[in-house]
Order: sequence, then structure tokens, then C-alpha cells
Amino acid sequence: MMSVSKFISPHLASATYKGVESLEAISKEVGIPVSKLVKLNANENVYGAPKKALEALQTADHSVYPDPTQSKLREALAKLHSTHGVKPQNVVAGAGSDDILDVILRTVCPSAVVTSTPTFGMYSFLANVAGIKIVNVPRLPDFKVDVDAVSSAIKENKATVCFLASPNNPTGTILPNSDIEKLLKEDCLICVDEAYADFCDFTALDLFQKHENLVICRTFSKWSGLAGLRLGYGIAYPEIISTMMAIKQPYNVNTAAEAAGLVALEHRESIMVTVNALRSEKDRMYDCIKQEISWLEPVPSDANFVLLKVTGGLSAHKVYEELRRAGIIIRYFGSQGGDLSSFIRISAGKPSDTDAVLSELKKIGSKYFKLSDKAKTAAAEAIIFDMDGVLADVTLSQHVAIIKTAALYGVTIGEEDIGRVKARGNANNDWQVTVDLINETNHSPPAQLDKVTEQWEAIYQGTDNQAGLWECEDLLVSKPMLKAVAKKIPVAVVTGRPRLDAERFLKQHGIEDCVKLMVCLGEAASKPDPAGVLLAMKKLNITKAVFVGDTVDDIRAAVGAGICPLGVPPPTADTEETRNLLKKEGSEQVLSIGLHELNCLL
Repeated sequence: MMSVSKFISPHLASATYKGVESLEAISKEVGIPVSKLVKLNANENVYGAPKKALEALQTADHSVYPDPTQSKLREALAKLHSTHGVKPQNVVAGAGSDDILDVILRTVCPSAVVTSTPTFGMYSFLANVAGIKIVNVPRLPDFKVDVDAVSSAIKENKATVCFLASPNNPTGTILPNSDIEKLLKEDCLICVDEAYADFCDFTALDLFQKHENLVICRTFSKWSGLAGLRLGYGIAYPEIISTMMAIKQPYNVNTAAEAAGLVALEHRESIMVTVNALRSEKDRMYDCIKQEISWLEPVPSDANFVLLKVTGGLSAHKVYEELRRAGIIIRYFGSQGGDLSSFIRISAGKPSDTDAVLSELKKIGSKYFKLSDKAKTAAAEAIIFDMDGVLADVTLSQHVAIIKTAALYGVTIGEEDIGRVKARGNANNDWQVTVDLINETNHSPPAQLDKVTEQWEAIYQGTDNQAGLWECEDLLVSKPMLKAVAKKIPVAVVTGRPRLDAERFLKQHGIEDCVKLMVCLGEAASKPDPAGVLLAMKKLNITKAVFVGDTVDDIRAAVGAGICPLGVPPPTADTEETRNLLKKEGSEQVLSIGLHELNCLL
């Protein structure tokens, strides 16, 4: 018997499709009526299409084929963008902007396509279907485009199409026009996907009349409430548009989409009222999460959604599932479109939708980030923090200073070596830790503390010619959470830092008003001796407190002072081994990095 699979193109032989679940299927799964579900997973306009656009669907003649030349629609779109010099011959419409992206690929037939991940998954999908090499250039840590790397990828792969979204989906980040202009110098068609441009105040259309190799893609799906009708368009120079018009499916814009689209353009001003409402709700959601939910880190967004990093050891997929069970449908991407396994994306909705999301997120936080009863009782009187590894991320400052100072002696060490020494205890002084790491290699002559201290300080504090590593230190906890806690409960710090360094860190991150007092290097015996903790308690006039630290020395100091020890793994060693070590030393509880459990005190 003949195997029909032999007729399938080899590069598509393993292709599979998994569609987005219907609301009916989700409703059945979670036991919540469709009418009660909060759908915030597709960045649609939840206010829907205007009434007149819906009426146009009923009056349009659907018994005849649509106009393949799209004359009315192209004229209306050119009028919308006339201030940027757009004319009908610069416009082509399609069944959503996905159709436009596909037509671009068929117009150019590139050997390679460059894009910047994480981003909209259709770029890779369309390229793969067409058998075109896709070159994914990773974005920078803040999700901005690495413009130099994209330029290099275009040259190296002789790519003649580059897809870049602005605002980018799913990060919400903008590609500045200055960066677009740099890329337009390449021998490549630069396609800027502006599906979400109606939700921000930036557009590459400002560059349209200056560059022939610029293509801009737009859609009606996000702003106009017409996502289900599939209508999008592209703007480019006439030479590109004429070919796109020639090779597109003749009737790619159906009569319903055309009729509703024309009415939407006619009533754009009234629709933009809902667009602005969604912008406001997106901003409210971002601000509330930033201020009130410490375990979520929202990415600044110029679109109608917010991408959120899930921290504190909580799984992003777990958060997605918890919200789903509560009838709130959001997006979890995993590896789709780039590595987003620690992120979720939530679309802007109506005020009631935002309220529901915020309420449920807070419930999730309360469920997964708790203090034991003993810790909660002790913390109600006072919280004493170690600074380094608890409030301050010193991975790129003090730890690098240790590594660089050791290198001056020809000794190579890494994070694991620093962690190993600190795990032994009696390692609260980084200058002495550096000496110990150098001398355990039998260095000759042995390193001396005074000299190592001088060298370490020069690297950490900086010189006239070199910035100090202290500038690289980040705050590990949420500033709004810390400020809220400090308003209710006395907060102190017991640290092995010199006082000037400790005060500088507090000022650097705007939290000096959160700390009632500090005990610093030289003001009491160093941890694991409990003297510093006892001094802080005496000055606060308290008998109970929790002490939060990331090393065995911190836990031993708290035990010695007779108060409740709370451990937290350092940012570079959040492992079961580290957590067990802190528990073994007497930690009542090991908290999450970021100390999100403290929210239960508010």
C-alpha cells in the first residue's frame, strides 16, 4: 500500500499543530461558566468592536467576492497615515498582519530571515513553513534589541528580510527609531511589526519617506476589536507593494473584514477612547504589581499587556495554572518564541479584570510565601537583616573583588570556591576570605591581610581611572515591600561592612529611611559572635526579633543571641544543599531570595 507521507515536504514531515483552547473547553475543565472567565491571554480589545462596525457586517453583500484591488480600504488606510506621506500605492491589506508577513516572505524569497528573540512566534513559524533559515538573535537582558548583533547576523547570513516588532510581543519593549535607522543601512528589508503601535506614542512611520527598504506592518486585531475578522496591512514603497498585491491571494480580505474595517477607520476616534482605557489599565496593573506583589517583576511595557518575571523560586507555569483554576486566562510561553520559562504575560482588560487579577495574584503569594508562626511572632517586634547576600546582591561587586584580587597572586578561583569557604563559617570578612583562598593554594610567599585588603579595596572602591565594583550592587528585595514593612516594624542591619560602605548602599538604593539602626564592622565582634545582634537588640530595646542571614555565621549569631534565625540562600547558591545547611545550623525557616514571605507581615 502506498505511503502518502512521501509526498510531504521533508522539512514539514514532523509538523504538528496545537491550537489555543476554546473558552468552552477551559470552562468545562475549571468548572466556571464562560461568562465568568476573565480572558487576558490574547491582547484583544475587551471592549469589542463599535456597534456601527457590527451593523456593517449585516449590511455588507457577502454573496459576491470582495474587491481584490482593495481600493476603498487602501485609500482609507492611506488617509489615516497621510501625515507620514502614505498613499494608496504604499498600502496592501491582508487577512491579519500574519498574512502580510507571509506575503513579504513570498515576495522576497530570502535565504535567511533575522529576528530578535524572545518575540512573536509567527516569524519563526512562517520562515520554517517556507523552508527559510531563521536566525534568532537574543535580546539584551532588558529585552531591548542588540542592534549590533542583529546587523552582524544580517551580514553573516546574507539575510534580506529582518522582522522586528515594536512594541515587541511579548515583552512590550520599543525599538527606537534611532536603532531602526542603523539597521536600515543594511542591504536588507527591515520589517517593523507595529501590531501594538496604537497603544504607544512611537512609530517607525516617522522614517517611512526616508528609507525605501522599510516595511511597516499593522493590524486591526488589537485596537479595533476586530481580531476575529482577521484584517491587517503593510506599508512600503510602491515597488514592494505592487509585487505583494500581485502575489497575494486575490480575495485575502473578505467582505466582512473590509466592511467592518472601513467603519472602524471612520469611527477611529471613538474606538481610541477604549484603547486609552486599556492603556490606563495596563499602567494600573503594572504599578500595583510593582508596589504590592514583590515576587513578580513587571517589564516596562508600551503595549496593552505586561510581561512579568516570576521570582522567589515559584514556577511561572504554576502561577499560570493557579490563575487558570480561578478562571483567569493568561499566557505562559515556556520556550515558545524564546526562553520565557520564568515569565507570564497578562493582557490589559477592564477595571474589574485588573481587580480580579491583582486579587488572585495576592492570594497566590499568600499561599506560597508564608512565615512560620514562630517567625511571624518574633518578626512582629523587630527584623534584623544581614546586608550582603540578603539585601545587597554582591555577586558582581565583593565576589568579583575577591576573584580579581586573588588573580593578582596568580590564583584562579570561582563562585564555588567563595561559597565553599563561607559554608565553613568564620568567614564574615571578605578580606580574610580572599587571603584564605590564596593561601590554601600554598602560595609563596603567603598573602598578607594588610596588603590583600589594600588591593581588594582598590578594586571594590575604584580608583581615579576605574569605577568601583560597588556600583554594580543591586537591591535583592522589593523596595516598596521593605518600605511598607519598615513603617510597621523596626528594622535594623548587622553587617560586616564598614559603616561608610553600608550607608552608601542604603542611599544608593533609596532605603536609608527603612533602617532604624546599623551595627557595622568594628562596632562589635564579627559574626558568628552574637555581639552585633545583641547590640542591635539593646539599642532597639527589644527582647524578640528575627535575624535574616545567608551564611552559617549569620545563623550562628542569631542562635547565640537567642532570637529567631531565618536563612536565605545567596543569589548564586539557591540549592537544596545550601538550604539544608542553613536549616542544620538552626534556621527556623529558609526564605526565598527576595524575602517575599515578609509580605505576610503587612
